[in-house]
Amino acid sequence: KMLKIINDILSLQRIETTQTGKHHDHIDLNELIRSVFAGNESRAQRKSHDYRLALPDENVTVYVDAAQIREAMDNLIGNAIKYTPVGGSVVVRLESEADRLVFEVEDSGLGVPEDQQVRLFQPFFRASNARASQIEGTGLGLHLVKNIIERHGGVMRYQSASGTGSVFGFEMPRRL
Repeated sequence: KMLKIINDILSLQRIETTQTGKHHDHIDLNELIRSVFAGNESRAQRKSHDYRLALPDENVTVYVDAAQIREAMDNLIGNAIKYTPVGGSVVVRLESEADRLVFEVEDSGLGVPEDQQVRLFQPFFRASNARASQIEGTGLGLHLVKNIIERHGGVMRYQSASGTGSVFGFEMPRRL
């Protein structure tokens, strides 16, 4: 658990000190999402999740720091799997429009109590129902994701209700 906390803190520090745009490259976002999705598939299978992927038919080329965007997506997908009970569902999707992209991960998991949602992106915050369920975590993941997305000119999106699941993701401008 300490190693996970240390790694999350180091990731956050690396992201905050990396010059914006320094490691950007043109990538196919669909391919990146497929790779992150596949990397989490065995975890979803172990929990018998209905694990689905919905991507646009066309190539979605973006100019981003691929390693950081991968880390953000991996965190969101990993959270959905972690907080969704056995037999639940996790859907990963990308919507592509002319001027913006929307990446979302929808789950049928624990959800976040409404009165605690204002703290979601604060470092070390963990919802009471996650702690009560004894699900391990550092409380740094969403803070890390938010930093990555904001450095790419995007904004976080979420919708959650305790006991019914969540949708976490981000919207970012489509810059080529």
